[in-house]
Amino acid sequence: MYKVSKYNIKLPIGDVGFSYIYNSKSGAIVKLENKIYESIARRDFSSEEVEPLVADLLRQGIIVHDSKNEVNELLISHRIAAFQINFNVLTIIIAPTMACNYRCVYCFEEGNNTDNSCMSLETCNQVERFISSLIESNQLIKKLKIIWFGGEPLLAFDTVMRPLTSKLQTLCGAKNIYYDSEIVTNGYLLDCRRIEELLGPLNVRGFQITFDGREENYCKFKKPPLGAYERVKGNVFALLQYISEHGIKARVDLRINVTKDNMGDAKLLVEEIKKDKRYVGGIHFYLGRVRGKQCNCDIFELHEFEHFEKEFADFIQKPPHAWSPKKVWCNQYTLNSFCIGPHGELYKCEHDFGNKNREIGSVLRGIDFNDFFVKYITMPIADKCCECILLPLCMGGCPNVRVADSYSCEFSLDKVIADACDYVRSAYSISK
Repeated sequence: MYKVSKYNIKLPIGDVGFSYIYNSKSGAIVKLENKIYESIARRDFSSEEVEPLVADLLRQGIIVHDSKNEVNELLISHRIAAFQINFNVLTIIIAPTMACNYRCVYCFEEGNNTDNSCMSLETCNQVERFISSLIESNQLIKKLKIIWFGGEPLLAFDTVMRPLTSKLQTLCGAKNIYYDSEIVTNGYLLDCRRIEELLGPLNVRGFQITFDGREENYCKFKKPPLGAYERVKGNVFALLQYISEHGIKARVDLRINVTKDNMGDAKLLVEEIKKDKRYVGGIHFYLGRVRGKQCNCDIFELHEFEHFEKEFADFIQKPPHAWSPKKVWCNQYTLNSFCIGPHGELYKCEHDFGNKNREIGSVLRGIDFNDFFVKYITMPIADKCCECILLPLCMGGCPNVRVADSYSCEFSLDKVIADACDYVRSAYSISK
């Protein structure tokens, strides 16, 4: 009648008399007496110890009905999520310009960007009408989330970000929809005037700012204007100070892009920032793995990056967590997220800005449903992924990679097990 889920992972935790099982499909972690675990492994579900637990074990996904094909269930759920036309949150990533005041060595724009113009007022109006049409087609939308991207979006702060935000906020007000926004920026233009407006009338509540180490590596990797390192640090401190003084709920992520060439700076950068007398707290530090083929750097292999990432997480005392299952890897694989370029061109992924071969339409004419769009949104999950015990955690990985290479492994089994073990040890105060 029942069988053990194929997504059960026994965690190597030294707690005498007990077994800990993590299920990657449900996200559940259960603690079982060894004799109960052994009975389940033998499929002895009618035993005196196991029978009272069957309902809970089914609910947690540790066991499933014998007839259930768990892989097919995941593939169907994946398709449903990708093609869901009724959803609550509409996410739009907008690049108001592809111009940038930096020249980061790993930037995806390399080879794509030959246009430094900004979005015109006419295009802003078309963007507003396009988003309005998406909202009109789905009465369940309760939130519009705008992510400002680029290029460097703050180069178009006065000409695009401010007026377009006003239009979208007016639209949301008329439709009784919550407006939210975030920005990905290098922080060079994040001065006091813009901070006050971003956190005030523009309602930006998320900031991602990249540092690639201390000043020498920062300049080497990002090729910024003279004096940028200290200027951006000062801007970040001013941002944190404003958030703190005004009691605003906003998230500031400081991303440290790393290769083997600059990895030694990651911890030192955190120390430098935290020791600065201007620092009032509030930064979420995390690492980004540089993968760009055009970057002339010594790039990490996946397992190498994961090892260093664990060291860094311990250093910043990041709370342990267990991985949660996904229906899709990211929103770009669904119909509730689109990317809009400075001329109103549409893409599925923000890393495709400027790539004519990956345009899927425009805000003026809508989605073209061209061959690339159909290929992107209907990609099958690779057979190798379907055989993997981690399939529920990534569902095939990054669609932008898969559309070119069909296979994208985002993390290892060792990492998932280590993270789950750390989480359990923390929750139960179990020593290693």
